[in-house]
Amino acid sequence: MSGLSRAARQPFYPVNSSWKASHGFACAFAVILLSRAMDEGFRIGCRSSATFAGWVRVHSYFAEASFHVLLGCMWVSAAYLFGGLRGVNAFVREAGFAKKLTFSGWLCAWGAIGLALLDLYFVQKGWGEQSPSARRSYQSGQIVWITYLVQSTLLAPLIEETVSRGFLYHAFRGSYGPVLSTFLVLGFETYFHWGLVSRDLTALALLLAGGAILCVIREQTGNTWNCVLFHAAYNTTVVGQWPLSLVAMLIVWPLCEPSTRPLAPRTSEGAGGR
Repeated sequence: MSGLSRAARQPFYPVNSSWKASHGFACAFAVILLSRAMDEGFRIGCRSSATFAGWVRVHSYFAEASFHVLLGCMWVSAAYLFGGLRGVNAFVREAGFAKKLTFSGWLCAWGAIGLALLDLYFVQKGWGEQSPSARRSYQSGQIVWITYLVQSTLLAPLIEETVSRGFLYHAFRGSYGPVLSTFLVLGFETYFHWGLVSRDLTALALLLAGGAILCVIREQTGNTWNCVLFHAAYNTTVVGQWPLSLVAMLIVWPLCEPSTRPLAPRTSEGAGGR
């Protein structure tokens, strides 16, 4: 029994995975290239077509939301492709979405709310910068603001955690230890937030802290839904909707399963009870 007890105390990632660092690097570079290509294609379309540019100006909120939805689909498709196309169920299981939220993940999400409130405090004191996209959306009217909220609090956490923690972290952990795997994922995330964090050191510190916590959650629970909840709670609070965060947390609470750590597979040593 001592071998089984040792296995039960181990985190999720001794479990064998077909995803390795090579899959993670390929996916990360593909996502970066796809994002750059989409941005450049959008700019070329605006420069080359006055009709398209005019439509974007009139319907800028719809164009931006559509752009993010399309880009998000491409991100997830890239992860699925580099995961080996072994079937949707297999991808869902290995990406950490096969189980429900856990109570430990729910507790961690309260920490996300705390981080977001700290971010808002820094902004209020003038030590940090408010997100330009959030400010612009709020000033553009109710419909635009609601569209932005849906995108930032529901769509973005699901897509980003599917790729960052569900696929990339899991793939890097197939080859490396938790510290290097976390470092690589944080580098990927920093690249896509560089426009903000390059001007705001407090935003950079919070991005790194939150990203590291998310990797720990994935490492210890093997459940990416916990990461999605953490990310969604942070985003909802940091755009000033903390009452919505509290209501959502109370709604989610009864849906959480008791916190159980996935067991590592038994080895011959563990089965023998040495």
